[in-house]
Amino acid sequence: MEWQRKRLQQGLQTGRRQGEMTMLLRLLIRRFGPPPDWVRERVGAAEPSTLEAWSLRVLDAPSLDAVFD
Repeated sequence: MEWQRKRLQQGLQTGRRQGEMTMLLRLLIRRFGPPPDWVRERVGAAEPSTLEAWSLRVLDAPSLDAVFD
């Protein structure tokens, strides 16, 4: 039973991270247009806390580069 709980927790974390990545990319596209490959790579490799910080920056950033500074 413990292994099932751990697998479920891992699955939930993976799904949450995937959702955060998807939302950030949608926000970036809406604000700045289609992102270049380097943006997709950074988003794909980022930790959940970093994804959250970038998502908040999208609201005020004057440029795409400013989101990731």
